[in-house]
Amino acid sequence: MKRALSFLSLLLCITIAAAETRFPIVPYPNKLVEGKGDFKFKTQLLVSFPKVFMTEIETLKVVFLEHFIQLNPSDKGNILVKVDSKLGAEAYTLDVNQTKITIQVSSGAGLFYAFQTIRQLLKMDGTGNYTVPVCTIEDEPAFYV
Repeated sequence: MKRALSFLSLLLCITIAAAETRFPIVPYPNKLVEGKGDFKFKTQLLVSFPKVFMTEIETLKVVFLEHFIQLNPSDKGNILVKVDSKLGAEAYTLDVNQTKITIQVSSGAGLFYAFQTIRQLLKMDGTGNYTVPVCTIEDEPAFYV
C-alpha cells in the first residue's frame, strides 16, 4: 500500500512538473489559457507596431538577438502590436495562434513585459524552428514601484 501511494505521489509530481514546463513564465501571469499547437518560426520575427513604440522595439531587437532572433519592422508582421488604452500602464494581453502573435498594450512598459513573456516561452524544436505555445495571456504587475 505504501509503495502504491508513493508511486501515485511521484506520478502526480511528474505530471504537474510536465504541465508547468510548457509555460515557464516568472512571474506567472494573472490569466493564461492554453491552446493547441505552436507558433513556429526560424530566426526572424516581423513586427507591425505603432511608431510610438520604435524606441522599445529597438531595445528589444538587442534582447532577442542574444537568442539569435532578428526582430524586423514590417507592415505585414507575424507579430502585431495594437494599442488598447483601457489597459493599465504596465498591462498587456498576448494572443498566440499558429500563424501570428497579437499583443495589446497601452504603453511601452506593457510592450516590454509582453515581449519578455514571449522570450520566456521560446523553445527550439528538433527541426531548427523556434516555437511559442498557442495561448492567451492577460497580465499586469501585482505591485507597482
